Amino acid sequence: TSLSHGILLCMDCSGRHRGFGVHISFVRSLDLDSFSEKDIKKLISSGGNDNFRTFMTESSNENGSE
Repeated sequence: TSLSHGILLCMDCSGRHRGFGVHISFVRSLDLDSFSEKDIKKLISSGGNDNFRTFMTESSNENGSE
């Protein structure tokens, strides 16, 4: 999961993001890491993968790339 974006990532993508370092991308494993109540509330309030996909699509369209 990406706590900063409230999304779930596949194993390949999460591994790549972990490789960037926590100063760039903060990713946790649903199976291996623990989550505080604050973390879970943040994940829920962030909106999930569909909202993130919509945000990225709209942002790229506003910048002239599709």
